[in-house]
Amino acid sequence: LLREEAEMAAKGLYDGGARTGRRRLEAGCDLSAQTRVWADDCGARTGAGATGQATSLIPEVKTLYEALRHGAKQGDASRECLGFRKEGKEWSWLSWEEVLNRVQAIAHGLPGARGGEGEAFPHVGIFSEQSLEATLIDQATCVHSRVSVHLYPDWSNETLAYAINKVGLKIVCCDTNDRLARLVALRSQCPGLSALVVMEQEIRDDVATVEGLKYSTLEQVEEVGDNPPHWHTAPKPTDL
Repeated sequence: LLREEAEMAAKGLYDGGARTGRRRLEAGCDLSAQTRVWADDCGARTGAGATGQATSLIPEVKTLYEALRHGAKQGDASRECLGFRKEGKEWSWLSWEEVLNRVQAIAHGLPGARGGEGEAFPHVGIFSEQSLEATLIDQATCVHSRVSVHLYPDWSNETLAYAINKVGLKIVCCDTNDRLARLVALRSQCPGLSALVVMEQEIRDDVATVEGLKYSTLEQVEEVGDNPPHWHTAPKPTDL
């Protein structure tokens, strides 16, 4: 009985009726066909009940890129935008202006930006716990219509290498030197990987040991990106 309840709860159909006497909940769609193909040539899918392109409560805001910039225009750009807290310390805040400036610097400083020098990398891996820096990098990918790919720290090396190769990641940003070391150790299994960025202030000498990889700190990326020219190749809702 407990297993049956668990299975039904996982499907969103059951609220403990066997024990409480409450009725079974009905699904809002066919559970074997909850999504449908959006476009045959791209593999994207949408909800089975969707009748067209997703709508927005604010007509001029249809992407994350537009949402951040719309928010910045709703008042003084010096007001608080993004909060963070280092372990054992009080909350700190970046203003809307600071967030936009750092996002732009990261977007232009990351290797493979569209419209920049060299080959464009459409995907950016983020191998990190949730943090201020990871959020800024995630937002920065929108500036040049890139896609952020989150690689979870608790994954095994086998899973990590599979994901990197499956997506074809050329650049991965990580939060610590220890995770940077894991990526370096996987280089032979991930030959397409060419650039690694660490969010810590320095890269340890014992980590950057494999030739053929470009190593950078996030601070170095932002220093590069601070220099003009600055251009944006923003995403469109129809990109999906």
